Amino acid sequence: MSLKSRIIQRLFPNNKIYTKKKSGEKCLYLTFDDGPTPRVTPQVLELLSKHETKATFFFIGKRMENHPAIVRQAMAEGHALGNHSYNHKGFKFMPTKHQLAEIIQTNELMSEFNIQKENILFRPPHGRWRISLLWQLIKRNIPVVLWSVDSQDYSKKASQELCQRLLQMPMSDGDIILFHDDNDQCLELLETLIPAWKARGFNFQSLS
Repeated sequence: MSLKSRIIQRLFPNNKIYTKKKSGEKCLYLTFDDGPTPRVTPQVLELLSKHETKATFFFIGKRMENHPAIVRQAMAEGHALGNHSYNHKGFKFMPTKHQLAEIIQTNELMSEFNIQKENILFRPPHGRWRISLLWQLIKRNIPVVLWSVDSQDYSKKASQELCQRLLQMPMSDGDIILFHDDNDQCLELLETLIPAWKARGFNFQSLS
């Protein structure tokens, strides 16, 4: 987590911007960015079902429009869905008003899937945001979710190296873990990590 994120999190309540969500019962939160993708997201859903694990998917609006069946499958299987902007590409370079327009557009799209707007969380692409955008989101009661653990599944590092790094990390109640369901690296990692973390007494829930 960046220094800016740590400072801002101290200034705002946890229900406005957060990187952890403590439950008091050794809970971890798996989150997936950049889907839905037909090549990977269904495999992620199958893996989560196999391990009886719930997660949160931060979907890109345009991809939701292209793959509505996957969106409905994720919902039907009890996972939470969040807003990851409409286009994603170029989001961090947009003026704040255009960023906000993308977020609102995706929220409206999610409402077409019967997701209540007051329950929708937002994760900025690449985890980058401006104070001006955060202020606009706070005024609209749209919580911002970042993360406390980055799996780095988007990197070119070998899965074995990434997995070993995560297994050596001191996980704690409320950790929000970043994965991506637009590449299959996460599948190799989670096949090992979910059972290992469960063996340590952790359970998995979706964010809400």
